[in-house]
Amino acid sequence: MSKYTILQERIVKDLSSIGIPVTFDLIIKDYSKTMYGCYRPNTNRVYLYYYEDEGRKNPYSYDKLFSIAVHESVHTIQWNDPDFVRVRGVMHNEEFHRLYEHFISLAKETVLHEKVKEDVGSVNAVSVISVKGRSVFNNSGGIARPSNRILRVACRR
Repeated sequence: MSKYTILQERIVKDLSSIGIPVTFDLIIKDYSKTMYGCYRPNTNRVYLYYYEDEGRKNPYSYDKLFSIAVHESVHTIQWNDPDFVRVRGVMHNEEFHRLYEHFISLAKETVLHEKVKEDVGSVNAVSVISVKGRSVFNNSGGIARPSNRILRVACRR
């Protein structure tokens, strides 16, 4: 059992809930200097990297990891489509961007919005305002949990 098993299960469940077929092995590793994640078609594995720093002190937020997982999953969708023709040197064609935006929009409306509601419930604040697609603020006006922000990511740093 990997130390990331619970996280892997959550990501797979959330990918499935937005309609992404999880037909690949999801592997979470500690850190990479050069990538946030990658898809290896020859092994049918998606790799995500949990920490943003070599010292392994700063893990990525769930939102960031999930958006990377969506990004890599779109690669799996394209590679497994019998009509897909890869153009040498082009990793992200127009169809890739269309699929990525589609799934990220679904995630923002469902998976990540639900995560924000869970996070808000754990914040010790008198009043909390949660608006889809915006930051969550506590009663002093500060950001309580920025977990509903989705960052656009690329496979390489």
